[in-house]
Amino acid sequence: MGLYASAAGILSMICLLILVVASSALSGKLPSYASGIGYLSFILAGFALYLSVNLWQDTDAYGPMVHTAIYVNIAAVALHGLVFLIGCFALLM
Repeated sequence: MGLYASAAGILSMICLLILVVASSALSGKLPSYASGIGYLSFILAGFALYLSVNLWQDTDAYGPMVHTAIYVNIAAVALHGLVFLIGCFALLM
């Protein structure tokens, strides 16, 4: 389960990176479905974080994938949150 949680977090961060690069290349003029992809990526990161926290609390789980999954998914959720906050601040200014 740790491998799946790590893979989901990495996939979420790759999706976020692709959307950020595409948005900067098009000067913020992405189609509306791109925001849906971003939200789905954020939900995937949140679900992967949920899986990795449950894995961390499991007494039978051990090994480096437990810690890797939690750190990757915390980074994924934090990066998605940072991009969301930057977008909110851009609307306000």
